[in-house]
Amino acid sequence: MSEAQLFGILYFGGIALVFSLTLVVMQAAFIDLASRFGRHLMPWVPAIALGAGAIAVALSKRSLEFDAFSGGENALGDPSSSWINRIGNAILLAIALGKIAQALFANRDRRPLWTYSAEQHANRRLFIAFLTFCVCSLILPMVLSDHPAFEHDGLVAAPMFIAAYLSRGERLDGVIAAAKWTLVLIIVGSLGVAVVRPQLAVESHYLTGWIPGLQSRLWGLASHANHMGGLALYLILLLALQPMQRRWMGALAWLLALTALMLTQSKTSWFAALLAGGAIGLYRHGRDGRGRLRVETVVLMLLGVSAVAIGFQFVDATKLIDRFLDSDAGAGLTSLTGRTRIWAEAIRMWLDSPMFGYGPEAWAPLHRMQMGVPTATQAHNQLLESLAIGGLASAVPMVVYFAMLGGAAVRAADRTRGVSLGFFLVFAVRSLSETPLGIGNLVGGDVVIQLLLFMLVINEAGELQSAPAPKLADVPTTAGLIRRRAQPGHGRI
Repeated sequence: MSEAQLFGILYFGGIALVFSLTLVVMQAAFIDLASRFGRHLMPWVPAIALGAGAIAVALSKRSLEFDAFSGGENALGDPSSSWINRIGNAILLAIALGKIAQALFANRDRRPLWTYSAEQHANRRLFIAFLTFCVCSLILPMVLSDHPAFEHDGLVAAPMFIAAYLSRGERLDGVIAAAKWTLVLIIVGSLGVAVVRPQLAVESHYLTGWIPGLQSRLWGLASHANHMGGLALYLILLLALQPMQRRWMGALAWLLALTALMLTQSKTSWFAALLAGGAIGLYRHGRDGRGRLRVETVVLMLLGVSAVAIGFQFVDATKLIDRFLDSDAGAGLTSLTGRTRIWAEAIRMWLDSPMFGYGPEAWAPLHRMQMGVPTATQAHNQLLESLAIGGLASAVPMVVYFAMLGGAAVRAADRTRGVSLGFFLVFAVRSLSETPLGIGNLVGGDVVIQLLLFMLVINEAGELQSAPAPKLADVPTTAGLIRRRAQPGHGRI
């Protein structure tokens, strides 16, 4: 071995050692912070995950004059801003591991499983379903698929879901407020960037929109216009769950969210908004004290259906439909904006390997070029995405987890005043044309919204805003946790 080689080994080995020690010190610091201020850490998760994604897009060199026609590649992968993504993921992973470490030393009564309430048993089953889905959609495709490869995107999201489950006894007011204000800032920034730097935030020459005279759509500080529409809709749901303290601020937030939702021209988000709004309105105002539908609610629904049916008697529906299908928007609808071709490719990938799928490299740039669909960065359908990447071994656990998540949303409807139903319906609708249930990058993605829904439905702290927030003096320190951990009757997780 020459001196130059030895020097290189020592040099890079020293860098790796310093980096490793830095990570250890940082993690120790986060564990200590979690033990001291654990209840104040989770609200930072949506702020960091959503905010870092928006900052990464703002600092990227994305130009929608070209990117919009090349699949809308996520700006988080831009080398000029990817360091934001890495820093955000590192902080989120540290928070997750700190919360898990805190839970291991937490002061909890040890009780046998048969003393759990029905809600606690249901939450435990949902958590097991998530872990199964996570392993089958992340680990198995890396090893058993047709094209095995290592994929690290889910290595941050999975620990964060575990931390959320272990923190299910903490109040969610801070988490919801942080997510709400972060989304407000993202929308304000998106609208501002659309004026100052339109090539970054606005797709022009959009011919399949449904707003007459508007041939552009807002991408904003999101990875795609459909994602931006989802963020605006999630803000609306959070405002319905936790209104602003001042009316004028609430009215301004609603105006910003609705404006962004319309400008994205995301038909999926529009349809999801109608379903979610109808479900929340029906749940809050359409039931009696026993939870049954009011008579007047049923009468109004019947009158609405009758009015639509009578209206069609006086309109030439066939002629209207033909004229719409002849337009650019109608042509995009009949082909689902090119999604039918992508779905066919996803089905072909699944049939080539029915049990374990193509693998994590599905929809990678090289694979897209080989298929001849360079714009297909995903299957644009949650079930087909799971089948294409992980086969039946991934799709079946996904369906089970999705069904159990829906059941949990129904159970949490009283506590969330129907908003959990709205969140689930949005996920259900977006699953038809997008992949909101993927366990991927936590920064800037739909995963953080899925995490919010997961936290909403498993929370065991009672109704939101129904009890005073915990005092800082009541949060145990590390030494106190370890000392109480040694006492009998403590330690259940």
